[in-house]
Amino acid sequence: MKTSPFLTTGLEAVKTAEKIIVEYFQNPSLAVSQKEDGSPVTIADNKAEETIRSVNSTAFPTHGYLGEE
Repeated sequence: MKTSPFLTTGLEAVKTAEKIIVEYFQNPSLAVSQKEDGSPVTIADNKAEETIRSVNSTAFPTHGYLGEE
């Protein structure tokens, strides 16, 4: 069975982001800031989203992307 290029790229993106998140996991010095809506965000969140966006944009340059962070 052939795998969808969207699924393949999505899995690549989250596996790459996972490596970033694990670097920061349970780090007591990890700074938490507040987004405009008052919800928490960390550098790990931002870097993970940037990575996911980069992988997706490279594979599908004409597609838009809506992120949480």
